[in-house]
Amino acid sequence: MRLDDVIHVPRLRLIKADVEGMELALVKGASELIKMYKPYLYLECDKPESVNALCAYLDHFDYQYFWHISPFFAAENWNDHETNIFGHVACVNLICAPHGTIVKNFKPAKGGKSHPKFKQ
Repeated sequence: MRLDDVIHVPRLRLIKADVEGMELALVKGASELIKMYKPYLYLECDKPESVNALCAYLDHFDYQYFWHISPFFAAENWNDHETNIFGHVACVNLICAPHGTIVKNFKPAKGGKSHPKFKQ
């Protein structure tokens, strides 16, 4: 189902999604919502090869992009677990913000080659 067909709200500030590689399909199915509300998008984006097409599509909506790295382990966690069983494993997320908004403390995303997991 497309988000455009199921979400009917008076305002929309954020779309957060973890859709396992289907990010482009998600934003295409939300194109009317994105055009109308210009929400921030917070998308898991673990695959460098998917970034270029996603950003190229969102460029039509005048967005800017930033990386957010979310480690699987946080020293200050809900259960006070002290042992990091995950090592340096982290989730890579793409913050998509309408141009003109200020986004601080995040590294700009400039296509797939800027992806934290990109290997030449």
